[in-house]
Amino acid sequence: MVDLFLTGLGLAILGLCATAASLGATILTTRAPGMTLRRIPPFSWSALVFSLGVILYELVTGKRPFVGATSAAIMSSILRDEPRTVTELLPDRPRRLDRILRHAMEKDRERRYQSAADLYRDLKRLEEQVKHGEDGTVESEGRGWAPR
Repeated sequence: MVDLFLTGLGLAILGLCATAASLGATILTTRAPGMTLRRIPPFSWSALVFSLGVILYELVTGKRPFVGATSAAIMSSILRDEPRTVTELLPDRPRRLDRILRHAMEKDRERRYQSAADLYRDLKRLEEQVKHGEDGTVESEGRGWAPR
């Protein structure tokens, strides 16, 4: 049995087709004239964690961790570049948040979080530390980590 995902232009532009390529399915994309069909390697939970790390990084910083003008350029950036640190972009954010997001986006899948539950546990632990002022960042009441 083959899983088939139909992706549109928006998903391809976001570079998520490249990320989805690690999900273990066949992707049908409508980005180019005509349709293209590609076979994708087997599913991996750590690939989902990587994608979640990318999404969280963008939610926190307001910037994409990997950039490029084309899908190929984005893939190249994912393979060779390291994103700017969260604290470089937003100095008032907890340093541990940067470590958590970098761990989620680790290029070596063996060193990456192996499940979203592991990532969630670290984020919850960080939330508790920040509430108690234990991470070097005092968060005022009602203020979150997302950019304003």
